[in-house]
Amino acid sequence: MYSLLGPSECVKSVRSWVRRSGGRGDGDLLALKAEYNALLAELQGDAACTRSGRPEFVDDPVDEARLLAAFVEAPTENDILAAITPEVVAATIDARDPDFIGFTRAATIAAAQRLYDLDPDRGAVFGLIVNRLFCARLAHNLGGSTHRSVGAVWINLPESTPALDRVEFLMHELTHNLLFVDDRAHGHFASAAAFSVREGGATSAIRRTPRPLYCVFHSLLVAVEIFALRAQVLGHPDAPVLHPASPKLLADCIATAASIREIAGWQEMFTARGRHLFDLCQIFLAEQARSTRADRPPVAVALQAL
Repeated sequence: MYSLLGPSECVKSVRSWVRRSGGRGDGDLLALKAEYNALLAELQGDAACTRSGRPEFVDDPVDEARLLAAFVEAPTENDILAAITPEVVAATIDARDPDFIGFTRAATIAAAQRLYDLDPDRGAVFGLIVNRLFCARLAHNLGGSTHRSVGAVWINLPESTPALDRVEFLMHELTHNLLFVDDRAHGHFASAAAFSVREGGATSAIRRTPRPLYCVFHSLLVAVEIFALRAQVLGHPDAPVLHPASPKLLADCIATAASIREIAGWQEMFTARGRHLFDLCQIFLAEQARSTRADRPPVAVALQAL
């Protein structure tokens, strides 16, 4: 989303959603964030709304429970994670570890500051879109974002997670939230088949498992944005922890794009906006594949796929 459209278009999506919902959608980013928060509070309650006009880290068991509760849902087809239930939320909050939460808070603030320092434009979009970050320790789950709580990010990274991987995590979750907003503003899918593995299944760029098109579309956009963040800001790491090394990440993205094109009638499953974003992904991937050294085996596979 961010690298494909640019920061101005990301902000424009927020303005469009606010205006479609009856707001003004003008003014500076601080005024827009206030309208964005008011809209979120109306649609999903105020748990994921900032109290200060900028992203804030939550350190309160009541708010943590409210934020984690948004992740309660039936499992998605072929999901590798166990479903989160109200009982899981209650047990997680009862077992909260203040020391781990405090460590996560400090590490997250440092990662966000690093993002702001390295790329002020990305930092500005992060500051607009993300409202509240929280930590809840749940086994086998690193956290994430949900369309039921736009603006909130759940963080459960191991204490050993390197600093740059934490920056990548923030970009990962920012991309999900940007997609939630852009989908509200424009719509990405035109068919219910996009939400079914049987009718619209493809291979996730992150998990490498068959999932519904809407999940795969998110994974592709996220993976593209991680690659772009490395190419444009962070550099390509030798041994990343949270996401694959760049040659494999690129090959996985191109394989995922190919798997989408293999779905029968895939073009009709997208709206014009969704298809535009998918086409931008394919252009980006083709450019990256051409510019990457040809002697790396994963890239050779990627070039063939295109």
